[in-house]
Amino acid sequence: MSWQSALAKGLAVTELRFIMCPSGAGSQGLRSFVKEAYSEVKVMNPSLPLLVRESAGAKATILARYPAGKEVSVQVENFDKK
Repeated sequence: MSWQSALAKGLAVTELRFIMCPSGAGSQGLRSFVKEAYSEVKVMNPSLPLLVRESAGAKATILARYPAGKEVSVQVENFDKK
């Protein structure tokens, strides 16, 4: 099962945030991922908030919010989708 369909099947994720630098080399992989996958993920999960935040100098991070306010973040600096 792909992670996109896992979201659609009702995992307890209530929000996903993609935080990145708009021009930094370390965020290039995350920027590419968001550009290529955002639409598909949104179609499969129409009620899941997908937030894209860009800030100069920010480290590439994916943050998942769960019920009761729990948050888990993963730094994906220099992420390569290969």
